[in-house]
Amino acid sequence: MVNPEARYQQLAKEPYVTGKRGANPENRFWAKAIDVVLIYGFTMSLSFFLIWMPFFFAVLGWGMIDSIGRGQSPGKWLLGLHTIEVRKGHKVGLYHGLIRNLPFLQVNCGLLLGGLWGFLFVSTGILWLALEGYFTFQVSTGIRVGDVLGYTRVFDYKDAHTQFIEQFLLDDASHN
Repeated sequence: MVNPEARYQQLAKEPYVTGKRGANPENRFWAKAIDVVLIYGFTMSLSFFLIWMPFFFAVLGWGMIDSIGRGQSPGKWLLGLHTIEVRKGHKVGLYHGLIRNLPFLQVNCGLLLGGLWGFLFVSTGILWLALEGYFTFQVSTGIRVGDVLGYTRVFDYKDAHTQFIEQFLLDDASHN
């Protein structure tokens, strides 16, 4: 078994922009989709009860989502990915997590604001997300604009639960 700290140090030394693709772009997409549903759902449910709390939660949620556990949001945990801050070689903190997730925060706040400002926030956020998607799926390194701005990188991280899920899916597929 590989020591996680040694793995982080190895990843930090890899060339940032020119290195091999870190994680499968489809896995990154589905992991982010899971996180979007969790954060948007919780934030929107708060907006029914509290006036300013959803904005506060949106900022904290998008900033902290990648710093949970080993740099794994719930979606990344389920799909066996993790995010590191490449300068230090360990999991992402609040600042870098917020920077890398700014377009999602922008759309989230735009939905909460409503009106003209909400429309402007959502429309520019969607354009930014389209650019992020283009870079994730088309650029050979597979990093998004948020990864470059936040000095982060997403890599595969296969631990015991991920291997169990993969084995379960393989066994299920072989029985059909």
